[in-house]
Amino acid sequence: MTPQSVAEIFYGAMGRRDATTMASLYDVDATFEDPIFGKLSSKETQAMWTMLMTRARDFSLEFKVHGTQGDRVMVSWTARYTFAKTGRPVINRARTEMLVRSGKIVHHKDDFSLFQWCRQALGLPGLALGCLPPFHKVLRRQSLDQLKKFSAQA
Repeated sequence: MTPQSVAEIFYGAMGRRDATTMASLYDVDATFEDPIFGKLSSKETQAMWTMLMTRARDFSLEFKVHGTQGDRVMVSWTARYTFAKTGRPVINRARTEMLVRSGKIVHHKDDFSLFQWCRQALGLPGLALGCLPPFHKVLRRQSLDQLKKFSAQA
């Protein structure tokens, strides 16, 4: 599979909330990185997508593959959902770069405005604290704790 076809399959699966297909596209030694979870291993990444897709409420996704450069593929996407913890609507606009080798994702980096996400998902506390690095550390720790609890239950 080409990097572009891997990205199309991955985001098509995300749009259907199909975490199994998403997880199957990662190499066993893959890494993932985003503003909320930080850096994750392949196993942690697969668990993260399973957790997020099973908890997603009112989820929809639009994506566009912008092209490839060798093994790299660039994608922009917009996810719309209700953040379960607060019941607040979120529109998350992100950019992705994936490194794909032998039909598997070996590195996946998502980038989006953490401040905008905090403002939408958390409301006034997110607006007040969402731009502060100490708050980002707390958010990351809480997110990783949730992921560990989810993985332990699975």
